[in-house]
Amino acid sequence: MSIFHRIALLLAALFVTASVHATAHANEVTTIKLSKAIHADGMAFNAQGELLTTSAWRGTTVDKINVESGAVSDFAKGLQGPIAIAINDKQEIFSTNWRGASIAQITADGKVKHFAYVGPKGDGLAFDNKGTLWFTAGKPGLLMTVSPEGRVRPVAQGGILKYPFGLAFTETGDLFISGGTTGEIYKLRKAGDLELFAQLPGEGKWLAGHLAYTEGRLFAAGGESNKIFEISMKGDVRVLAGSGAKGHEDGTGTEASFTFPLGLQLSPDAKYLYVVSGNGATDRLRKIKL
Repeated sequence: MSIFHRIALLLAALFVTASVHATAHANEVTTIKLSKAIHADGMAFNAQGELLTTSAWRGTTVDKINVESGAVSDFAKGLQGPIAIAINDKQEIFSTNWRGASIAQITADGKVKHFAYVGPKGDGLAFDNKGTLWFTAGKPGLLMTVSPEGRVRPVAQGGILKYPFGLAFTETGDLFISGGTTGEIYKLRKAGDLELFAQLPGEGKWLAGHLAYTEGRLFAAGGESNKIFEISMKGDVRVLAGSGAKGHEDGTGTEASFTFPLGLQLSPDAKYLYVVSGNGATDRLRKIKL
C-alpha cells in the first residue's frame, strides 16, 4: 500500500469520525441553571449576545440572561404584562404590553417608552424582512402590523385564526402563526393567502407557545404537551425533544422532559434552540442542540 493510499484512508477515517462526533449529540437537551428564578415568556438576543426575556402577562420587567453563566440581571422595568419581545436590524427593542393594550419601545439602556396603542391585548411580536412590526392579539383573533410611526393596521381577524399567538417569518417573507389554545399552525403567504398549515398534537387549554424558524426548519413550543416540535415546510410535525411527562430531565430528544415549554429562541448562529417554561417562575434555561 502506497503512502498516498494510507494518507487517503487516514483522512477518510478522520472525516467519518468528525461527522459522527458532529451529529452524535443532535437534539441533546441540557440545562443552564439561572442565578435566580424568573417569570419568562418571550425571548430575543441583543447585539451583545445577551438573552432578553419578558416576564409574561402578570409581570412588569424584562430580564437579561448571560447564557454562558446563567447570571440574571435586570434590564427594563415599568412594563404592563410583557409577552413577546422583538429586536430589529437597528437593534431597536420592542415588547408587547398585554395589560396595557400597547407596544412599548425599550432603549439599549433599558428605558421604557410608549410606542403604539394597539387596542386589544397584544401577544406575539416579530419583524418581517422589510422592518415592519407584526403582532397578534389572541382573544379577538387579530393579526396586525404597526408602522415605524406607530400606526396600526389590521391584516386578518377571525376565520381560521384561533387565538393567534407566536410569530416567525421565513427568509422569503412567509409568516407562521401559532394558535395558542388549539395547537394549530397557520401560514400567511407573502401573497396574502392565509391557510391552516399544521396541527400540533396534545390535549389541554394551551397547546402552542412561541415559534422559531431557520433555514426551512420551524420549531414550536408545545405548552401543555410538554414537548418541543419541529414542523417541516410540508406541514409534517415531529417531536424534537420532550417525553411528554412533566419534568426537567436532560437527555437526547424524547429522553428529556419539559414542564409547560412556552418561550423559544434560536441562538445567533442557529446551532441551538433555547427554551423557557411558562405558567410559573423558573430557574432553568433549557438548551437544545440542533
